[in-house]
Formats: sequence, structure tokens, C-alpha cells
Amino acid sequence: MDLFKNKYKRVCVILLIMFSTETVTYLDQPNQELELDFCSVLIYERPSFVHVIWSDGQSIENYRTNILQVLKIITNLKIKYLLSDANQIQLQDNNKWLLNVCVPLLIKSKLHKLARIVPYHQNAITLNQQLLEAKKYHSGSKILTFDFETFTDVDSAFHWLDLQNTLS
Repeated sequence: MDLFKNKYKRVCVILLIMFSTETVTYLDQPNQELELDFCSVLIYERPSFVHVIWSDGQSIENYRTNILQVLKIITNLKIKYLLSDANQIQLQDNNKWLLNVCVPLLIKSKLHKLARIVPYHQNAITLNQQLLEAKKYHSGSKILTFDFETFTDVDSAFHWLDLQNTLS
């Protein structure tokens, strides 16, 4: 029963996001939808875009496992644009792990832009700002092949990703 509640909640969140923004109107239905343990992954072949919607309640280990699964999908499908919607989760300071494990994987991928949505909460914004600053600091030794920005709303993230121009 608990699993049903989580999947039902994720479907409701996906529908809420899709109906609460005018930006997604130019996207067709996803080519594939995957349900991982703590996130939904919507895959759009055109414009080479993945939308990940995270659900709350997981341990840091489970969250990291799902992140690695998403990164594998992005790498295997040669995805260029990623929207990671973490608006529904309580963020923890995971920056060191993200920089040391995820950024090297993303550098090897075909990713052009990564947008992350966080709750409108000072702690979440501060943690992501620190990640942005650390990314810039670490980029001195590595060539970053993708742009990364943090947002508190879906419309701003979609606008920054500029997916509409990739469809033209």
C-alpha cells in the first residue's frame, strides 16, 4: 500500500508540474517514462531531454543510487539537457559527493545544460549556490562541458534550458 501511495503521489506531482507551467506545452509526450525507487524519469528523444522528478523520504544512500542510475541513462542515451526537480525533497549537504562522483561522469557525457529546481528555502538555495561556486572552482583543472544553474520554479528552469529553440 505504501508503494502505491508513493507512485500515486509521483504521478500527481508530474501532472501538477505539467499543468502548472506554460513552458512544457511545446514538448510532446515523453518517449519513455521510468519509475526508479525515489524518482520519476521522463525521457524525450527530441530535444534530447530528461526530466527527473524526485520524491522525498529516501536515505542519502538511496538518493545517491538513484542519481547514479539517472547519470547512466543520460550517458547511454547521450542526453543533452537535464532538468532535475528536487523541489519535493529535503536537501542535504551532498556537494562533495556530487563534485567528486557526479561531475566527472557528467563531463564525460554529452550533456550541455543541467537545471536543478530546489525548494524556495534559504538553506536549499545556499547549498546549491555553494555547489555552483565549488563547480566553478573545480573547473579550473577540468574543462566543464555543461552549464549548471539552480532555480526555485519550473518555468525559469525551462526558460534557461531553452528547449524550444532546439526543436526549431
